[in-house]
Amino acid sequence: MYSDIKPNPTIENVKSGVEAYKQSGADYMITIGGGSSMDTKAIDIIINNPEFADVRSLEGVAPTKKHTVFTIAVPTTAGTAAEATINYVITDVEKKRKFVCVDTNDIPDIGVSI
Repeated sequence: MYSDIKPNPTIENVKSGVEAYKQSGADYMITIGGGSSMDTKAIDIIINNPEFADVRSLEGVAPTKKHTVFTIAVPTTAGTAAEATINYVITDVEKKRKFVCVDTNDIPDIGVSI
């Protein structure tokens, strides 16, 4: 279980999440929480598209080739629809900005509302 996601997830959150996933030996991902946990979709996409390990390379319309790892999204808040969209936002602390990523390969396979 990886629980180090912060509000307004950062590039470092994504990088450490990718490492945690690799070390776990998992075959799929379950994301639980609000918009911030859903916005770490970059973790899922980098695992199957390692050429995008530089998280900033996902900014704008990302030209990834492979679908995200199998992902089940369980939102605990209403409003952002992050569990059902191809958009996500990452915070670049170093450059003091946020950037939007758009990726048709990075939408969860299953969304479960509770």
